[in-house]
Amino acid sequence: RINDMLILLVAGHDTTAYSLAWTLKELARHPAEQDKLRFALLNASEDDRCNLKELTNVIKEGLRLNPVAAAGGLRVCSKDIVVDKHSEGSTPIVIPKGTVIFLSLMMCLHHPDYFDEPDSFSPSRFEVEGKHNDAYMPFSSGPRNCLGQSLAYAEMRTVLARLIAEYEFS
Repeated sequence: RINDMLILLVAGHDTTAYSLAWTLKELARHPAEQDKLRFALLNASEDDRCNLKELTNVIKEGLRLNPVAAAGGLRVCSKDIVVDKHSEGSTPIVIPKGTVIFLSLMMCLHHPDYFDEPDSFSPSRFEVEGKHNDAYMPFSSGPRNCLGQSLAYAEMRTVLARLIAEYEFS
C-alpha cells in the first residue's frame, strides 16, 4: 500500500499536470472548441460544472491525443488467444499462453480504424457511442490499469472547469 500511495502522490502529480498542459494547448489551438466549452461551463451552476459532458469530452480528447503513458504496457497472455483476420482463406493467428504482449497506447489511440481523423482535436467524437470507445484507454484497462485514474480525472475536471470558465487561452 505504501508504494501505491507514493505512486499517487509523486507520479500522479506530474502526469496530471502534463495532461492539463497538453489539453490547454489543444484548446488554445482550437478556439471554437474552447468557446463551446466555456459557454457550457458558464451556463451551468458551479456545482454542476465538473460533471458536464462537454468537459468530459474535452478531457477524453486531450488524453487521447497526448496520453501520458504513450508507450503503453506489457501483459502476459493467461490463455491462448486466436486472432481471426476475417478474410476468406486467411489463417487465424494464435498467440500462445505465456506470451508477453506490448500494447502501444499512442498507436491504439491514434488508429484510423477506431478514430476518424485520428490526429485532429475533436471532442465531439465522444458524444456518440462507437467503436472508438473500445480503443479509448489512456490509463490502460483491466484490473492492472492506472491506480491514479480517478484522481487524475477529478483533478483535470476541477482545474479545467475553473480555468476555461475564467480565462481565454491563445
